[in-house]
Amino acid sequence: MSPSFPASGACVACGAEANPRFLFRKNGCSIVACPRCDLAWVDAGREGAADIYDEGYFTSERGFGYGDYVSSERVLRREFRATAELLRAHVPANARVLEVGAAYGYFLLEARAHHREVVGVELAEGAARSARGRGLDVRAGVYDDTMAREIGAIDAAVMLDVIEHLEDPLAVVSRLHANLSPGGHLVLTTGDFGSLVGRATGKRWRLMTPPEHLFFFTRGSIERLLDRAGFTIVDVSYPWKLVPVGLVVHQLATKLGLPRRLPRASSALSGVGVPLNLFDAMRVLAKKKP
Repeated sequence: MSPSFPASGACVACGAEANPRFLFRKNGCSIVACPRCDLAWVDAGREGAADIYDEGYFTSERGFGYGDYVSSERVLRREFRATAELLRAHVPANARVLEVGAAYGYFLLEARAHHREVVGVELAEGAARSARGRGLDVRAGVYDDTMAREIGAIDAAVMLDVIEHLEDPLAVVSRLHANLSPGGHLVLTTGDFGSLVGRATGKRWRLMTPPEHLFFFTRGSIERLLDRAGFTIVDVSYPWKLVPVGLVVHQLATKLGLPRRLPRASSALSGVGVPLNLFDAMRVLAKKKP
């Protein structure tokens, strides 16, 4: 059987319907790419996303995800603060901000210092419940048509390392576009498979982690997808990130086949941040077209 496009029947980024080319297999999954825009993705769909994104995703219980997300709060909030500041520079203080993939609400805690109202959507019920316990409006579930109607109009949307997890990223981004006010902004971060590191490491790229990640964007393919969804690119950057040391240890242990549990010092390690930049992760700021 030849490789196939996602459920839409065409490349979600550029709309091409030509047969995608096979790249390699990773973690039992076939990775294919669009011959026109180089977007890569997992050939077969994923079942049971809710089984992947449970409480274990935010601890060291799985062979992917985070080592200790909760213990990383201080570091993660410092990192998210930079995105909140970027949003503040482009979105007025009376804006209503939505985050898709809000996890424990750390970005929203930073964003609400500047904006009138913040709301989040998170698939993991435990994480959403924890965020609500801190006074945040975080809904458990997926950002489908029903959820979009319930949340209503927004002025800005944020997806931080989320779009690569989605089964239909074009549908979600288009849904955000429909709910955004005129001139509304979207901020997203994701890996760049077309970067020097991405091209050099290929199958061994640090973000090539199916079935957790389903899509592997290049700068060109993410720009094409956003254009199809009705956005204009304002800026694409490759900023330094403050990364919890515990997460680095967890990911290295996973790649080396070591026990999944972090050492006893995991909490302390997760509370320490280290600045990293392999220039293979991009932050995209886009604006809804008139």
